[in-house]
Amino acid sequence: MSKKKILMLGNEILRKKSIPVDFVKDPVEQYIQDLRDTLYHFQKEKKIGRAIAGPQIGYLKRIIYMETEKNKIIMINPQIIKKSQETFEVWDSCFSADAAFFGKTLRHRVITIEYVNEHQEQRSEDFTDDLSELFQHETDHLEGILFIDHIIDNQIIMRSEWERLHQISVPSNKETMKEIPTIECERLILRPFVPEDASEVQRLAGDRAIADTTLNIPHPYKDGMAEEWISSHKGAFAQGQGVTFAVTGKSDGSLLGAIGLMGKTGGHQAEMGYWVGKPYWNMGFCTEAGKAMLKFAFSELGLIRVHASYLSRNPASGRVMEKLGMKHEGTRRHHVRKWDKFEDLELYGILKEEWEKAENR
Repeated sequence: MSKKKILMLGNEILRKKSIPVDFVKDPVEQYIQDLRDTLYHFQKEKKIGRAIAGPQIGYLKRIIYMETEKNKIIMINPQIIKKSQETFEVWDSCFSADAAFFGKTLRHRVITIEYVNEHQEQRSEDFTDDLSELFQHETDHLEGILFIDHIIDNQIIMRSEWERLHQISVPSNKETMKEIPTIECERLILRPFVPEDASEVQRLAGDRAIADTTLNIPHPYKDGMAEEWISSHKGAFAQGQGVTFAVTGKSDGSLLGAIGLMGKTGGHQAEMGYWVGKPYWNMGFCTEAGKAMLKFAFSELGLIRVHASYLSRNPASGRVMEKLGMKHEGTRRHHVRKWDKFEDLELYGILKEEWEKAENR
């Protein structure tokens, strides 16, 4: 572990503009490790937070490390190239304020960011709502701008009040769940990932065919990536950011893939994502796991909407969504960039009332 000290408000470094990362001259892997470990320790201590920027630990470099419920996002030399005219108000805080208080800020609803990932691959992605706010916050750090600069009319509340207004644990109809549960299906068991799964995750997800049709699985899938991903699950669930399950065979316990709900699961909706290893394609496992995930989302988490997306050139994933009763909600043309090619994204969604109607037939 290489935890660094987080610089607090008032430190002059936080007001300086960061310079681009040089992959040849800069110790990029060390930057990433330091950001990751510092974020992990802060999350463990404060039970909050998803991202951290270089200047917050004294690196005046344009680099951001973010933990999501499914994996990590590393942005190197990011630039916001587009902002929507629509804005929204959101309570914001910062590690550099020790997450002790929150201020109401005004942010753009949608942003487009161009960046390079840790594998030196160029990316361009759109982010909306809470992720839009999060990345605006982090890219501000790279410009020497702080969240306190955006506070509207001095509207500030202490963290205790913010927690009262924003439930940060995953809700259940019966009680608040402390651990990721295990779900039994006809042929499958959905369970929490454990460290011992890492080698099989790397083997299955390391197949280029898996990375080719998913947005966030890297290729090559390097040593240590699976361990990092698995270690993020418990914290993401505890913070209400999402839940990830290992999809395993009921008869022999073999690991087949993964399925999860991403986004603010503690709110009213979440995004479903899944992948199954190539040896297990065309066996109906995604559909079976997806049905269990929808039941969990609507019956246990109390969500009212689940949405999902897939690359237009991967219609097999779309057939899974249709079998789950999800409806096509639109196409985002050239919405993502995959391996230097802009890709269209198909959007699907289902409401709780639609799911209940289908279940009661």
